[in-house]
Amino acid sequence: MKSHILLIAFLMMLMGCSEDIQEEKMNEMSEQLRGVTEQLTSAKETIASLKGRAPGKLVHMVFFKFKPNTNKELIETEIDKLSGIKGLRKLEYGEFKELGDSRAIDEYEFIMQMVFKDEAAYQAYQKDPIHLNLKKVLGPYMAGTPATYDYIID
Repeated sequence: MKSHILLIAFLMMLMGCSEDIQEEKMNEMSEQLRGVTEQLTSAKETIASLKGRAPGKLVHMVFFKFKPNTNKELIETEIDKLSGIKGLRKLEYGEFKELGDSRAIDEYEFIMQMVFKDEAAYQAYQKDPIHLNLKKVLGPYMAGTPATYDYIID
């Protein structure tokens, strides 16, 4: 619609000009219209290629082993600070619950699960000062290296 209005305005302007000026203006306008058409085509192709391929959320799970008599309230207080990290959509944690399932991964007593907006948000979290401080604070309480598991959800 806007292109039609532009074209009408252009034609009206041309009516008051000499033939040489009219031809020059037509060529200029034609070149501009080609450029806009190329940009629109490119934008449409980009949108079409992105449909159905939006990056999914990243789930990051961390399994912890703590030394005996570790203050779990301190651990939870420090983990809660992670909720201030940009791109973090969900944060959950808890202690292992024995339910009699022989398949349970019971060597880890505590798990933390986070959902990030996307993989880029997860990568930013890895460098975030809040996360780096958590690692520093929890370090003395660790009875082993934490295990992690990551996956993508829609």
